[in-house]
Amino acid sequence: MLASFALIAALSQPTPRSAVTAIVGVTIFTEPGARPIEDGVIIISGSTIQAIGRRAVTTVPRSARVVECAGCAAFAGFWNSHVHFGVGGPGATLPPAAAIQAGLDSMLLRYGFVHVLDTGSNLGATVALRRRIDSGELPGPEIRTAGFPFAPPNGSPFYIAPLKLPELRSPAVVADSVAARVAGGADAIKIFAASPAELGKPPVMMDRAVIRAVVEAAHARGRLVAAHPTTNAGALGAIEAGVDILLHTTPDGDEPWDRAFLDRAVAAKISLTPTLKLWKWELERAHRPAELVTQFVGLAQGQLRAFVAAGGDVLFGTDVGYMTDYDPSDEYRFMQAAGMSLDQILASLTTNPARRFGVEKSGKLAPSYQADLVLTSRVPAGDLAALAEVRFAWRAGRQVWGEGR
Repeated sequence: MLASFALIAALSQPTPRSAVTAIVGVTIFTEPGARPIEDGVIIISGSTIQAIGRRAVTTVPRSARVVECAGCAAFAGFWNSHVHFGVGGPGATLPPAAAIQAGLDSMLLRYGFVHVLDTGSNLGATVALRRRIDSGELPGPEIRTAGFPFAPPNGSPFYIAPLKLPELRSPAVVADSVAARVAGGADAIKIFAASPAELGKPPVMMDRAVIRAVVEAAHARGRLVAAHPTTNAGALGAIEAGVDILLHTTPDGDEPWDRAFLDRAVAAKISLTPTLKLWKWELERAHRPAELVTQFVGLAQGQLRAFVAAGGDVLFGTDVGYMTDYDPSDEYRFMQAAGMSLDQILASLTTNPARRFGVEKSGKLAPSYQADLVLTSRVPAGDLAALAEVRFAWRAGRQVWGEGR
């Protein structure tokens, strides 16, 4: 897990690169549902894509830096819509810059995540990290952050103890709390609609009037609201109050999502970040029996399957930073086993989050679009975990992962 980034050491300047890069010999997946371009070429000029097409008909500028990657597959840059950058306070001991880079590499960049939504961290620390990345001092992803989540009264989750989250005790305090969070640099607001405050006891519920007040205050400031649901009741409360994103499936609810629930969720145009691997990771580190792990993950997969079949919008996310196993291979496999196709999983990684977060010229590979790219070492076929085998990644035309970075 990455440490808090409240105070970041001086970092080296980025390595100079050619203004034009040509990626050649790859199978190009321009967007979900489109036919791939075989033996393709992508020309990057500055921060955008200049040209894209088959090698036989696409001219490579003589001045271009050429990246040959025969057998590779090219995709728009991936989003991980549920990450954490640590929970340390202002007095936390910080690693040196090299360790920060190593953390970004191992947790995100090596898997092609060039856009992320941080759903729980020290806001000032994460904003400082974002500033360093955006200034070019450090290769890293585009970061959107919610800072620390808001909890109901006495509702800090047991698993982050002794840390206590800020609490929202009534609708009257919401507007000022949200305004302060936005002023501090938050791009989204996160709440615990239902919080597991004590192990083995029913979750503490956030009052629905409070959730509605959060939604109203956040939307008035152009911010999305994401909710940790815990149970089906928590998820339903968030949906009916107008929340934008559910950050987990709810196998803790111990029941599937019925037709009425799904109809409400889809009608509300809510997005879902399933985090299927999280359930396996949590139960295995608690030394629970394998059959329980299978049952728990299976219930979450059933919820995802039903949500997708009902027309729901899915965002890819893994809860890394809290979860210390960074490899997303299991998440891809679990989503595939839940019935999601390659196109549907790619949409959760690219076009769905670009649309959800309102980012123009992103999420696809096309001329004039931002040059966010991922190259995997092979074309995904039967095993979609191939999406985790990332050879190169670019963010806004800057190579952030792979040989020659």
